[in-house]
Amino acid sequence: MKRLIKEILLITIIASAIAFAYNIFSSKSLPWVYKPKEIAIVNDSDLLINTDSAIDDTNSIVKPNTDIDTIITATDNEQAPKSDIDTLKILTEQTEITASEEESQNKSNNDELKTLKYEQVLANLNNTDFFFVDARHKEEWEKAHIGNAINITPPYDDDLETYFKKLYLLPHNKIIVVYCTGGSCEASHRVASDLKAIGYERVFLYSGGWDDWTKKRGN
Repeated sequence: MKRLIKEILLITIIASAIAFAYNIFSSKSLPWVYKPKEIAIVNDSDLLINTDSAIDDTNSIVKPNTDIDTIITATDNEQAPKSDIDTLKILTEQTEITASEEESQNKSNNDELKTLKYEQVLANLNNTDFFFVDARHKEEWEKAHIGNAINITPPYDDDLETYFKKLYLLPHNKIIVVYCTGGSCEASHRVASDLKAIGYERVFLYSGGWDDWTKKRGN
């Protein structure tokens, strides 16, 4: 028994030493102490829509507080109005973005992301110029979400085509705010970065996310 314990301890020490050495000399070494990403706060002036330059998306088939999966399913099965099907077919042609292109674009776009504070989210919750996207798992969104947020979760199952269909269906004439759980959650960063990569300009994070929202709302 003592010999077994000594062998386990020896293996643990050797493994720790190898990991320590690898982390020091690796080009992709991890920090010894976790530091959360520092994201700039959005200025209130950035949250104003310029009506002269805004794109007219009044015919957008995605509305707040709707299940976007049902729209995708309906149009794929041609059970939706013809105008909606035609819109999705056009948008589907634009989803020809490769994983490598997405990754390279995200590296530059991720640095440009800014976050809203709780007070800014609350002040614009019912502002029709805003469109909220919940990047948590669908089951969490179905239980409760911020305002009229729709749900778009990053493609953990690698279904990029459906994922980008959803992104392309979002209106261009809105300020899009993406959130997830908050804290170390990366889902909102992924969705926001991908939106910027495919041409959406007015995209922001609510990095505090659901945790910050429920804590300050007293839910």
